[in-house]
Amino acid sequence: MRAGLVSISFRALPWEKVLALAEQCGLEGIEWGGDVHVPCGDLERAREVGKATRARGLECVCYGSYCRLTDGESSDGQLRKLVQTARALGAPLIRVWAGDRASADAARADRDRIVNNARRLADIAEEYGIDLAFEYHGGTLTDDAGSARRLLEEIDRKNVGCLWQPPVGMSAQDCCASIREVGKYVRNVHVFSWSPAPVERFPLAAGEEKWRGCLRELAELTEDRWLLLEFVRGDAPEQLAEDAETLKRWIAGGWDR
Repeated sequence: MRAGLVSISFRALPWEKVLALAEQCGLEGIEWGGDVHVPCGDLERAREVGKATRARGLECVCYGSYCRLTDGESSDGQLRKLVQTARALGAPLIRVWAGDRASADAARADRDRIVNNARRLADIAEEYGIDLAFEYHGGTLTDDAGSARRLLEEIDRKNVGCLWQPPVGMSAQDCCASIREVGKYVRNVHVFSWSPAPVERFPLAAGEEKWRGCLRELAELTEDRWLLLEFVRGDAPEQLAEDAETLKRWIAGGWDR
């Protein structure tokens, strides 16, 4: 497992500063967000960011798009533009979203549309050797492990998986069970320590008990993956430095308790 950063953690900073910050914190890769830092279709920006990232010795881990694969976002032209942006960036993986409805509220027709659009995108991405990973997030068809696994089984493409992150408020035991259920489909992991309702961000070290079990489960999976820090307390660069040291220590097997 390797430590990196999700660039949208610092949306207010220009991409150059995000890159410098990741390097200063000793991180090895970045998931570049498509809302601010690398807009979809801006191939010149994508090439510039990708080249600069590699020049600093970091990897472009993923292109973090906001494509929800609804019919309104899934014309052939839109899907190909998404893949071309990731290719220009040099990212081997594209983050997508499984619609805009929670799994409990989605009709069969809603799932079918996401499945069909995902297959179309996967086929285009395969032409360029690029994989897809669904954001593991509330309000989508990947809002729990069971729904996510069923969706991925229905899509049935080798280059389609999912990301994983701990649902806010979920117990350590249930988080481990969630990882086991989606198992082989997990590409990368978004790492943070938050409290539920109202959401409050804590230093990553505060979540050590939960993450110890999660990393143990992830280590059981056969392929390596990135652990990507996503948002920090106060959006503070100094907090990222602290959290990065915590994450790197965990990956190396060092735990305080």
